[in-house]
Amino acid sequence: MINRLSERGKRIVFNGIIVFAIMLFIIGFMLGKQEESNSANEEETHSETSYDGFSYTELQGSENDNIQNDSHEAENNEPMDDYEMEDPESDFDKNVEREVRVLEDYFTNEEVEEAKEVAIQFVENYYSFNGEIPLENIENAMEYVSEDLQETIKAKVIRPTADYYKRETISIEVYEPYNPSSEDMELSVRVKGEVFNMEGDVTKEETIDYHLKLIPFEDTFRVNEMSYDNLS
Repeated sequence: MINRLSERGKRIVFNGIIVFAIMLFIIGFMLGKQEESNSANEEETHSETSYDGFSYTELQGSENDNIQNDSHEAENNEPMDDYEMEDPESDFDKNVEREVRVLEDYFTNEEVEEAKEVAIQFVENYYSFNGEIPLENIENAMEYVSEDLQETIKAKVIRPTADYYKRETISIEVYEPYNPSSEDMELSVRVKGEVFNMEGDVTKEETIDYHLKLIPFEDTFRVNEMSYDNLS
């Protein structure tokens, strides 16, 4: 039948067949895409509604249970405002204050002040030195020391030299020991002084720390032990 058609008719029929085939291909392609889209939607829905064996409804119910449990615990607990927070630093400071001792833990305030006065008088008299009267400072300090210390003091006579001929005090300060561990009355006295040569010129300034141990004597104290550090 096609052979009976003219050349033009044959071309029309042939082109129609091609167009029909193309349409069938397009329709088939679109149907395949739609099927893939439906499959993807089903997988997404499945992934949204299941997680490690639990359905979305089950997980949601577990979260609701947790919320209810938290609410129940909050009702049973007292409000935070009812609690008073303690300051650990404050407790630490209190402990430190309790642990550190002072001389007043062993002596009265009056006794401590009396001992300090004796210590200052002893150092002031003992430190001041005059090469023209070498024993003067020893004699002046004797009334502030015990009998046991007197012989030791007498042996510590300063030998004057041309450059170290005289010394005088500039200032004196007394210090209590930090955290005394015994009932001994121990004090430190720091004296700053000037040293003069034979011509009366200042040759240097010096600082000496005297470490003293005092013992009760009648209604006052006496220096019983002495050592010193020359800091200059």
